[in-house]
Amino acid sequence: MHNCGVKSPQSVDPEAALEAIRAVVASLQPGEIVTYGGVAARAGLPGRARLVGRALRTAPAALRLPWHRVVGAGGRIAFPVGSAAAEQQAQRLRAEGVAVIGRRAHMPVTSDLDALLWGAPVTAKMQHTKRGGHK
Repeated sequence: MHNCGVKSPQSVDPEAALEAIRAVVASLQPGEIVTYGGVAARAGLPGRARLVGRALRTAPAALRLPWHRVVGAGGRIAFPVGSAAAEQQAQRLRAEGVAVIGRRAHMPVTSDLDALLWGAPVTAKMQHTKRGGHK
């Protein structure tokens, strides 16, 4: 059976996986939010969203990771309702300009498949060209 180059969980060095996840989280910019699954995918560990939670829980405080920029599926605040962590995450996201309504942070919608898969920016010029328009 062909695995398309994806490493099995047994073949990944646990410490290297945690470091890769923490590096992705450290690279998140203010106002940028990513799901646990999105962080795992960016770290080269697709399907390992729970490992992202572990990496954040066990990260040394000295790393000062922007943990609040990592949300559950669909932008859901992943901490229990009314908990200090849930309140702190919502406050930090709002301070960075992210709309938090109820228990969900507003996830930006992208209409471009390349941007969705690879994070490529979509410019007005690119959109016009893709529709068969002129440069």
